Amino acid sequence: MIELSEIDRLRFGPIVAKADIASFEDLKVAETFCADKNVELLIARIPAAELPVAQALMQAGGLLTDTLFVFQRDLNPDRAALASPPPPPDGIMLRGAKPDDAARVGEIARVAYHGYLGHYHCDPRLDPAACDEVYADWASRSCTDRLVADRTLVAELAGKIVAFMGFRILSAEETTVTVSAVAPPGRGRNLHRLLVRHHLARSAELGAARMLYATQTTNLPVLRTAVRDKFELRGSYYTIHKWFDDPDRHSARRRDA
Repeated sequence: MIELSEIDRLRFGPIVAKADIASFEDLKVAETFCADKNVELLIARIPAAELPVAQALMQAGGLLTDTLFVFQRDLNPDRAALASPPPPPDGIMLRGAKPDDAARVGEIARVAYHGYLGHYHCDPRLDPAACDEVYADWASRSCTDRLVADRTLVAELAGKIVAFMGFRILSAEETTVTVSAVAPPGRGRNLHRLLVRHHLARSAELGAARMLYATQTTNLPVLRTAVRDKFELRGSYYTIHKWFDDPDRHSARRRDA
C-alpha cells in the first residue's frame, strides 16, 4: 500500500508518500509511484523479517529512522478479569475526552514528544519544531476525529488533564492503543498503565480477541508497561526515509545550528 501524505506535505513542504513494503515487488511499485507523482520523500515501513528489502532501500539512499515493536495481548484467557480495571489513584478522575479538550491534550503531547526519537525527529532534513507538532496535532485530533481515535481517555488531577491515551477499533477482532502521554504533574502515579488497563477492559467489552500496542524500540517505559501487562511481541518494523530531491532543498536544520 502506498499513498501521498498531504498532511505531511503541509507540515514539512516536500511531496511525501507513505508505503507499507513487504517484498521487492512492493519496492518496485513504490519506486514507480514516487517517480510518477514527483515524490520527494518516501516514508516506508518494512517488516524487520524482510531485511534484504530494507537493505536494498538503504543501499539506494534510504535512511533508517526508527524500529517499531508491535505487541498484542490475547484477551480471551483473561476476559473476565480484564472487565474490571483498577480504580484510579486518589485525586485522579478518568473520563472520555471531549472536543474542548483538544488544545490541552495537544499541549501535553507537544511537551512530552519534544525531540522524541520517532522517525520524523530522526530525519535530519525535517524541521524539529514541525516534528514536535506532528504529535501535538495527532493528539489533538484524537479528541475530535473518529478516523484518528474511536475514543480517547483523559486523566484529570484537580480538574486539569494530566494524561491521555487514544484507542481505535481496527476490526471486530482487534483494537489498538494510539497516541498517549503523561504531563509532569501526573507522573509517578502509573497513569499510563492505568489507561492501558481501561482500554483493555473496553476491548474485552467489545468482544475483541486482541489489543495491539506499538512503540519504538527506544521507548523503554512503554516497553516495560507492555511486558507487565502480558503483551507479547507480534512483529517489528523498520521505518526508512528515502529522499529523491536535491538534498539542499527543504533542508530545515541549519548548517550553523
